[in-house]
Amino acid sequence: MRERENKTIIVIDDNEDFRNFTGTILRFEGYEVIEASSGREGLGKIRKYIPDLILCDIEMADLNGIEVYKDLKNEKNLKKIPFVFITAAQVENTYIRELATLEHFEILKKPFSLQELLECTRRYLVAENSYRLN
Repeated sequence: MRERENKTIIVIDDNEDFRNFTGTILRFEGYEVIEASSGREGLGKIRKYIPDLILCDIEMADLNGIEVYKDLKNEKNLKKIPFVFITAAQVENTYIRELATLEHFEILKKPFSLQELLECTRRYLVAENSYRLN
C-alpha cells in the first residue's frame, strides 16, 4: 500500500478561495493536491496525473461536474477513480434528475466540516487499491 503522501487528489472548483482552503487542508494531511479552476482544466489534469481521488464542484461555467464525471466514465483507465461531487444544497436540487442517472459517486454538501472532508477523503483512499485492481 502506498504512503499517504503519495496519494494524489484533484480539486476542481471555480471558487479560488474554496480550492485554496481545501488544498491547504489536504496538503497538511500529507496528500499531494492538484487544483483546477474549471471542468476543462480539471479533465486535462486528471488525464495527465491520474489521481487517486477527484473532488469536483457541480456548478461551473465551462463544463459542470456532471459532464466531467460522464467524460471520465467513458475512459477505461479513468472510470474507476473515486469521484466526489462538492456542492451547495440548492445546486444539488437543480441537478437532481441528472444525478439520479449516475452511479458510484458521493456528494459532499457545502458548507462541510473539516471532519467531513477528511472522513470522505480517507474513506476513498483507504479503499483506493481495490478500484485500480479491477
